[in-house]
Amino acid sequence: FLSLIPHAISAISAIADHL
Repeated sequence: FLSLIPHAISAISAIADHL
């Protein structure tokens, strides 16, 4: 589960970059 956290953060960052 902990390995998913950096992936989620990078995904959120990518989405926020589009906003």
